[in-house]
Amino acid sequence: MKDSATAAGYTAGYASGVQQGLGQAAAGIDQLTAGASALQTGLGTIADGQDTASTGATGLASGASQLATGATQLAAGATTLADGVSQLSTGTASLADGLDQASTSLPSYTDQQASDLASVVANPVQAEGTSSTLFGASAIPLLAMLALWFGGLASFIALQAVPRHALSSRRSSALLAVRALAPAAAIGALQGLLVAVIVQLAAGYDAGAWWSFAGLAVVAGIAFAAVNQALVAVFGGAGRWISALVGVLAVATGIVSTVPGVLSSIAGLMPTTPAYNAMLAALTAAGGLGAGLAGMIVWAGLALVATIVAVARRRTAKASALLAPAPALA
Repeated sequence: MKDSATAAGYTAGYASGVQQGLGQAAAGIDQLTAGASALQTGLGTIADGQDTASTGATGLASGASQLATGATQLAAGATTLADGVSQLSTGTASLADGLDQASTSLPSYTDQQASDLASVVANPVQAEGTSSTLFGASAIPLLAMLALWFGGLASFIALQAVPRHALSSRRSSALLAVRALAPAAAIGALQGLLVAVIVQLAAGYDAGAWWSFAGLAVVAGIAFAAVNQALVAVFGGAGRWISALVGVLAVATGIVSTVPGVLSSIAGLMPTTPAYNAMLAALTAAGGLGAGLAGMIVWAGLALVATIVAVARRRTAKASALLAPAPALA
């Protein structure tokens, strides 16, 4: 029994030792595996470091090349700067020579010559017959003519050039045209008188010149009303645009002395030209008052005839239009 127990104890001791040895061996294997993994990671880090070192070496080589290029450009810039400084020096020398020549070329005057020159500069040449103000001798007729022309245009923006009941009226076409003109003519006459009063307040002409100007302004207001009525009666709404174009052309040819000859020729045929010439003759020594007055009267007569013809055409209608059924009332 004692030998059996001893043998069992040895057996248990050997088993325990073997078990501990196996456990230690497994732990060693685990440590060996962990070391191998760490070794692999270290080898990867070393490889990355080598790649980074290679990239850095390439960048360093590129930077060295750029540095060499920059040094070359710096040298070229320094050369250009030196050339510029040399040219500046040459230009300064040329300027000094020019100033020296200019100083030797300046005229010298005696005391009497200097005094005479000063008196001429202090009293510039003045042109007779003109004025330095806006309301000069030629500006007043131009402004008055333009005011009356655009006033006639404005009248037939508000008024009818051809009566609306012309087709159904029993009165003659001439009477209808005159009756349509009458309100605008009265407005034009009042505008002419108002313009004359404003001109007198601004310029203060003598009585004879002012009365002539005032009469011409009244006639111009009536004539312009007749012409604007004819433009609207014949051309409709486009007639107002034609009237505005006439006014713009009158302004251009009146204040600009370098307009083409074609425009000047056209302006001479416009209804605004006789009015301007007559008003200018009334206020200055220029001639042409009678011709300008006759021109305004002729333009007014021709305009009235054109309006009568336009009214007569509006009073005719085709049979098909008369026989067409009336539209149904809504």
